[in-house]
Amino acid sequence: MGAGSNGTADLLRVNSRRIIAVAAVLSLALGVGVLVRYLTSTHETPVYVENLDVTTKPVEAPRPTNPDQFADATVGGTYAGVVVDDQDRPVADADVLVVAVDGDAKVVMETVDADNVGDRIELPVFGDYRTAARGKTDAQGRFRLAAGDARVVALVAWNREFAPGMVAHTKDVPLRPGSTHVVRVARAGWLKGRIVDQATGQAVGRADVIVYLQHRANQGDRPGPEPVTTTNAFAVFQRYVGHVLGPMVWGLEPPPGDTGFHLRASNDGWFTFGPLMKEVQVEVVITHPDYMWTDNDPDKRFDADQGGTLGRKDVARKVRAVVMPGETKEVTYYLVKGKEISGTVVDPDGKPIKDVEIALEHVAQYSQHWRYRTHARMGRTDEKGRFRIAGLSFDPYVLRFSHPTFDVEYFPGVKAGSDEVYKVQSAGGWIDLTVKGGPEEQGVKKPWAGRVIVEPLAATGTRKQEGAIVRDGKVVVERVRPGLYDLTVVSGTQISNPVRVEVKSGVATEAEVTMAVGGGLRMPIRDAAGKPVDPAEVHLFVETVDADPQGKPQTITRRIAVLVAREGHATTDGLIAGRYTAEVTALGFVPTEIPSFDVVAGRPTTLPAAVLRRQAYLRLTGIVGEDGRGVTVDTVLYVGEGGAEPTRRRTQDAGLLPVKPGSVILRAETADGRRSEQTLDVPDGATVPVEIRVTK
Repeated sequence: MGAGSNGTADLLRVNSRRIIAVAAVLSLALGVGVLVRYLTSTHETPVYVENLDVTTKPVEAPRPTNPDQFADATVGGTYAGVVVDDQDRPVADADVLVVAVDGDAKVVMETVDADNVGDRIELPVFGDYRTAARGKTDAQGRFRLAAGDARVVALVAWNREFAPGMVAHTKDVPLRPGSTHVVRVARAGWLKGRIVDQATGQAVGRADVIVYLQHRANQGDRPGPEPVTTTNAFAVFQRYVGHVLGPMVWGLEPPPGDTGFHLRASNDGWFTFGPLMKEVQVEVVITHPDYMWTDNDPDKRFDADQGGTLGRKDVARKVRAVVMPGETKEVTYYLVKGKEISGTVVDPDGKPIKDVEIALEHVAQYSQHWRYRTHARMGRTDEKGRFRIAGLSFDPYVLRFSHPTFDVEYFPGVKAGSDEVYKVQSAGGWIDLTVKGGPEEQGVKKPWAGRVIVEPLAATGTRKQEGAIVRDGKVVVERVRPGLYDLTVVSGTQISNPVRVEVKSGVATEAEVTMAVGGGLRMPIRDAAGKPVDPAEVHLFVETVDADPQGKPQTITRRIAVLVAREGHATTDGLIAGRYTAEVTALGFVPTEIPSFDVVAGRPTTLPAAVLRRQAYLRLTGIVGEDGRGVTVDTVLYVGEGGAEPTRRRTQDAGLLPVKPGSVILRAETADGRRSEQTLDVPDGATVPVEIRVTK
């Protein structure tokens, strides 16, 4: 070790084990279901906000609230009343829905740690809603529905001749059980759109039309959104409107991750959408392979926005379409031909690659339609490896290439009008896997989730472990580098037999496995004081017997799983029966090895508690000679722990030398032949200051 006057040079950082980052997944999942698509038309792009606070005064922008905004809503009770039209006449045979907070809503997430080990977990979704009761009005328009144990937040009514009407809970006008509720529905409004080419005036047919229902804004003399009331709160329940009312009222349901209703324009460029209610405004986004995403709604300038009131001048706000009761509103949507690119995708040998999926993303996003910021333009290569993507806005672009034979590759800085050859680095081939057996529900085969583990036989190979959905007994394992592997499938308490596969470049390898009941493992994890360690990782290694290159049997140890232990317990099912070893790690603790143990099929193996000791350190305060002066020549340190022969070590930053608690031998040797050796008793988790004095 090169030492200065303080005797601590050549400092080396020590790599620590990685702990799964569950918090990131939690934060993502908690956002699902509370985001509402809402447009403050100061911007071109819709702004996603949580449910809006009710206010009696106009506001400049929506304000997100917490998931407990309906904490004062009533639980249970009976809601009765009448559904009437805009002339207060009873509406018979109307659907009436009691909308409640869905406290049990969950989303399934796949967690992945640093070693690509994943688990499917269910996380709660805040701000979602469900139908607590549903019924029909009688000939006099009356309804009576019991809420049960639900927390009721709205009543919604709809009839084929009318647009949906709502009575929602607000802080100013709370919704309570009773028999005097009145839900008003108005005559249906309809939006009729015509799509044309702006340059030629010719109809553009078969375009994808997306209709977004938004809270009204900029419709009067004041800029910004209108106050939320009991009758116009459709944006608060955006997910409910899409996924519950959508199939019922419009015969459409937004796709996952979207809140818009998708429909297809006719060959002559026409589309119709309704029924529409006057309490919402409509934004229409039109997608066609050759045309740009374009905003056709007009701008409006308000006196309150001019002269620097909002810190800038000449502010233009979007005014979206509002359809009044009984009205059929015709709107012409003009599309502009977009820029385009083309190219050829080849492998390292220059051979074209068919069926490469290409996603094009825009870099200069904030000067164009908002959809370029959230969606990619897609393309696919043909037999000759050729592709073309059009309908583009300002360049440059980033291309993302995906294919079963190679890892995802990116090509940035692509210019409009370009026609380039893109050479990708092939990662090998893929495995077409047949899986027999597996989970069943009442004897019926359904798609099921599992993990595919591809373990390389070569020491330099890359281990692959990824989540997979098995459908009809089939699954494809993509982007596997050429080589020899053992493949295993795990799902819950079941595990497949390992199968040997040889993957070749550019082609599919067929393999078949059969699922069977596996074994389990239960391992307590404690610190030296007997307290649970949370979190911790358990690295499992299975011992298998295989033949060496000369055909002689040899024992091979390979890692098969990484378990994340919580609250001091590591638990898993679905392990291959066999002999295992393990290593337990946790942040701030010394890794602990677990000796060999057996896992038996059909039952769990319970091990004694793994005791982790906290990481200890020696802090070097200096390296000096007999005269007390700092050593200025290279010095090498050796550390022996638990009676073991000392081995060479290097310090971390600040002169810290990590050691195991207990008896530690510290030896130093300088380049000019001076030495030092001392034995230290280092407590659990302690940092012990040490001065090294070397002598001849």
